[in-house]
Amino acid sequence: MSAGALHPVKAVIISRDGGTFVYDDEADTFFSIEPRNAEGVGAFHEKCATVLPLATGHVIALMADVGHVSTVYSNPESLVWRDSGAVLQTLALVSEAFDLGFCPLGILGQELADALLPMEHQYLGVGVAVIGRRSSG
Repeated sequence: MSAGALHPVKAVIISRDGGTFVYDDEADTFFSIEPRNAEGVGAFHEKCATVLPLATGHVIALMADVGHVSTVYSNPESLVWRDSGAVLQTLALVSEAFDLGFCPLGILGQELADALLPMEHQYLGVGVAVIGRRSSG
């Protein structure tokens, strides 16, 4: 399902208390990360709250390693957009299977990528969603 089986889309999970976690698919583990730029993380949270102000779930931000894909393909952006769409759809299906609420926010999350990663990174924010318990209303 991934462009050249490169799996360039990575997920960053932001908990309700502000903790930021990344899944390392090579080590099969989650680890906590500290932002390089706290103001950028704040701008990201404000943008999320503007779209979905009453959300109480975890935020999932998807970031794609365009640099990695560009080593194999020309025009890698179209491939990472397809991959990110497939990841969002899979998250939606799994959320439904576990009776969780899931809402893609329609924003990309580039400000979070820029706040977390080194200045010269080649990651592209490719989608943001909130996942959590369904609201009772």
